[in-house]
Order: sequence, then structure tokens, then C-alpha cells
Amino acid sequence: MDFFEHQAQARRRTGLLSLYFALAIVALVGALYSVLVWLLPFFGAHQFVNQYHGALWQPDLLRWIAIVTVAAVALGSLYRMWSLRSGGRAVAEALGGVLLETAPRTRLKRRLLNVVEEMSIASGVPRPAIYILPDEIGINAFAAGHDWGDAAIAVSSGALRVLNREELQGVIAHEFSHIFHGDMRLNLRLLGLLHGIQVIGITGRFLLRGMRFRSGGRLQAGQGAFVLLGGALYVIGWIGVFFASLIKAAISRQREFLADASAVQYTRNPDGIGGALAKIGGFPRGGRLMNPRESEISHFLFAHGEDDGRKEPHWLDRLMSTHPALSDRLARIYGVDASRWEAGFPEVRESALQDDSVIPEHTISNIAPKTVLVDLDVSESAASFNPGLAAARGVIKSLPSILIEAAHTPSDACALVYAVLISTEPQTLQRQHQYLQENADRVVYRALWRLGAEVRGLQRGQLLPLLELLAGTLTAMSLSQYRRFVRDVEALIDADDYLDTTEFAVKQILLRHLDRAFGLRPATRVRYRNLLEVLGPVALALSTLAWFGHPDEDDQARAAFAQAIRKLGLPESTPLLNAERCTLRALGFAFDALRECVPDLHAQVLDAATALIAHDRRITVVEAELIRALQGALELPSTPESV
Repeated sequence: MDFFEHQAQARRRTGLLSLYFALAIVALVGALYSVLVWLLPFFGAHQFVNQYHGALWQPDLLRWIAIVTVAAVALGSLYRMWSLRSGGRAVAEALGGVLLETAPRTRLKRRLLNVVEEMSIASGVPRPAIYILPDEIGINAFAAGHDWGDAAIAVSSGALRVLNREELQGVIAHEFSHIFHGDMRLNLRLLGLLHGIQVIGITGRFLLRGMRFRSGGRLQAGQGAFVLLGGALYVIGWIGVFFASLIKAAISRQREFLADASAVQYTRNPDGIGGALAKIGGFPRGGRLMNPRESEISHFLFAHGEDDGRKEPHWLDRLMSTHPALSDRLARIYGVDASRWEAGFPEVRESALQDDSVIPEHTISNIAPKTVLVDLDVSESAASFNPGLAAARGVIKSLPSILIEAAHTPSDACALVYAVLISTEPQTLQRQHQYLQENADRVVYRALWRLGAEVRGLQRGQLLPLLELLAGTLTAMSLSQYRRFVRDVEALIDADDYLDTTEFAVKQILLRHLDRAFGLRPATRVRYRNLLEVLGPVALALSTLAWFGHPDEDDQARAAFAQAIRKLGLPESTPLLNAERCTLRALGFAFDALRECVPDLHAQVLDAATALIAHDRRITVVEAELIRALQGALELPSTPESV
């Protein structure tokens, strides 16, 4: 199976299908026009009747219908999107989701947390909020949100209790793919648009219910036309919903194939997601959710609730389903004919559900896989750049258990960030501790003394993975606590009037992510669609990477820079900037400009930057921190090609 071609094909088809929404609006306007042309005389609209003498073509009427329809759909959509402004958490809680505690004490919940953390470190995506649907026995999951900052992953209780670890890893990788490729944002927009189209039907229902009849069943004067109009709007509204649902289903199906392909790329294990899909087919409850709002968010889900694999879906079900048939998904994953599953899937009995027992105190520190597939020396390799899932497990296992536990407690997590920023230079260290003693939260300051020595004992390549572990925990703070935390972090960074790459990465990855999670940073607006428009920031970013990677090797720096420029297709005359200009503060401004480019340019810049740091076939920890900072600034995960 050529996963990369599947991804490219799915993206092209999704872009084409998005245009069909405009056709849905056109069809809605056409249906309303057809009805109102016939109803106008009943409303006494003599100006139209007299002007056009009953003609079917009435351009003034069509223009007003188009304006009113588009306005109604737009306002309905905007209202629904506004109600979902808090992102993934709103969707998860609407489905009955319960936020996973920061330090879960049961085996299955702890395993889920470990799996999500491994995926976060492997991809460079800060850990999203994790929800469990405790009342849902069906095997399902979803990711929702506008971007990385407000993303949430929800997993049903059935998925936790039926799937083994590698199958759960496949499901989580699938959901992370939706985060990587912007599917969450698309799904929320689809939800809003569908509500906008439903406004037409809702208006019709309101008109029908608002009519009052005289005793004896006679209509009051003038009400007959409103009853006809209400009935027409009600029917037309459902036509619009039907049409839009078809489009939603077609878009979602392509996105599911894309996410399946990405899950195999990231895990390098088709049996993970393949086994999960096969268990859905053989489980009596399949992927069904009991929540009545399941149909509204069906395009978010890992699997279609009605597809249990025990019967061949009807052609209409296939057309309207937001997900491909299980057999089709498995056929693509394994590269075989879908007929292999015509006889059905192996039965999975409910009696086989795993027990979510409490972890004994002496073993709660770190429940993680016992086998590390890759030996990892983080002092010599850039593990924090793109370790892959196997190596990410090694990174987690290499961290002291006391730090793993601390990363799951908000006050201790704050202390860990402070400890990472504490200087070894005596005068700076004294200023930092004096500031914290006077300004920091007492609980956090005491935790800093308890955890500081452990953090100082870490190798530098372990620092970013530690920060990525605790990112999700810090979102549990209140807004006032977060503002205090940011003030303290900025003070610690500014204590020596020097910005190093670790501090720079903290600002670009951790604080930027948390700002979005707390609603303090608006979404970036696109301003640039061509790299030539941001040639200066691109040259500065690449020059900085070149000099930091080769501080005493002018020829190597120039060769690496030239390779990146060629990869981007920019003029070869683009100069490597002087090292004196390539400061990290200037790099931060360059990242601000690059964020305002279209997403396709983000990917190109990251590819060129990756080629630049790999030019000499070695990646230093400094280069790893800078490339991670670029990924965090542009909200791009580590590419599966390099996993």
C-alpha cells in the first residue's frame, strides 16, 4: 500500500468535494424560488405579479431569495460555530465525556495516558486533553478542536476495555492524524454549516407551530399562505440537510482513509489499527454510541456506529455513511481484496472485557511497555527531534519516575518548567530564586526545591520530551494561575538577558500552545501565499539554523543553507545572513511572519529546514530544539516519513 499517494489523493478529493457545498446552497435557493413564485399571489405581492404577469422567471425575486437564504444559512452556521468556540472540550462534554484525571490510578486509564503521551512525543504535538466516555460500551473514539491548543481526544469505555495496547495505539494514532491534517477544524465547520442549512427547516417548523386555528378547524384570515410557506420551508430544509449530509459523508470517508494510512505510518504496525477495526466488526455492540447526539457528530468518530461488520451495508447506507465499510478500510490497510471479510469477523465476546483495576501504590509511578524497541542515547542523538513511537517509549522510560509523576500534577508541572529554566550561573541563579521566593506560588516553589535536583540530572535531550509530557497537565490551571505562571516563566528567561535554545523552545512550543488553550491568542490569519513574499523571514530562519548547527564551520553552514534554498525553489542568489544577525529573538519574529503563510508553505519550510539540519548527517540537540520550535510555531507534527 502506497500510503503517501493515498494521502495526496485524499487531500485532492477533499478539496474538490468542499466546492459541492456551494451547489447545495444553489439547490436550496432554487427550491425556495420555485415555491415562492407559486405562493406570491397568496401574499398579495402585486408588485411582482403585475410586473412579471405571472412569469416563471422573476429576477428580482430570485435575487432577494438568494440574499435572504445565504444570510440565514450564514447566521445559523456562525451561531453554531460560536457555541463550539471552546473547541474539542465542548464536543467531548456534549457527548458525556469525563476529563481524564492528570494522574489516573487504574490500569486501563493509565495505559491510555501513556499511549497518548508517546504519540505526543513522537509527533511533537503537545498532549491534547483526554476524555473518556464512561457510559459507552461500543468501540469508538474521536478528536475534536480548532487547532492544537484546544484539541481533545475522547475514547469510549468499550475501546479501553476491549482493545489491547497496540490496537489502542493504532486508534490514537488515527485520531492524532485528524489533529495533524486539520480534520478537526473541518469537522467543526461542517457541523456549523449543517446547522445553518437546518435553519431553513427550523423556520418552517416554527411557522407551522405558530399558526393558530379558529374553532371548528377554520384558518384565520391570511394564515393559509403562512401554513403553505411553513410546510414548504420545512420540506425544503430537509432537502438541504440531505444534500449536505451526502457531502459531509463523502468528505469524511476520504479523511478516514487518510487517517488510517497515517496511523500505519506513525506506528509502523498495520495490526494495531487493523486489529481495532476487526474487533469492531466482531464485537456485539460494534462502534455504536448510546448518546442521542451521535448522528450529529458521526463524522468525528473513529468508526460508524451502525457498521458492526456482520452484514453487508445497503448501497444507500454506504452512500450516506460518514465512514467507509470496515472491509474496505481493512483492505486498504493490508493491501488485499475486501472480499476476505465477506464471511464476517471473529466474534469478540463481552465477557472478554479487560478489568480496569486500581494500580497498587508501589507500581503506579510508570506503567509503560516493558520492551524498548530502540536503544536511545539522548545525550548524543536528537531524540527530542523526531524519535518515533518506539524511541518515544524509550525517552519516557529514561525519565525518573518521580518526574513522570510530577508531570501529571499541575503544581509540580509548573515547578518542572521552572527547574528547566533555572540557570547554573551563580549570579543568575541567585536572581531567579530571589524572584521566585518573592513572587511564585508557595506550593510550586516548594515543589521546585523537591524536584530541581532531578531535573538538573537530566541530559539536555530529555528536556523537551519532559515539557511535552506536562503540557496537557498545565491546561488544568485556572486562568489566573496561568497568567501568574507565564509571568514567572518570562521573568526566569529574562533573568540573564540571554535567550538560549531551550528557553526559545519553551516560548515557541509550550507557551504558544497554552495561550491558545486558555483563549489568550487568536487564530493566525493568512496573509502570504508565496514564499517570495516572506523571503526575508525564510532566509533569517534558515540562516539561523545553519549557524547554530555549524557555529565554527562557515563552509558547512553555507552548503547546508544553499541546499535548503534549492529545495524551496528560491533564487540561488539568496544570501546566507551574517551570524551576528541570526539571534533567537530575531528568529521569533521570523516565525511570526511564517505563521501567516498558507499551510502548504509551512510544510515546505519545515521540509527545507529538516534537510538543512540533516545536511551533515548528524543532528545536535541544539538543532533538535530549534526544529521542534519551528514545528510548534507552525503547528506541524514530525513527518511520518522520518519516523
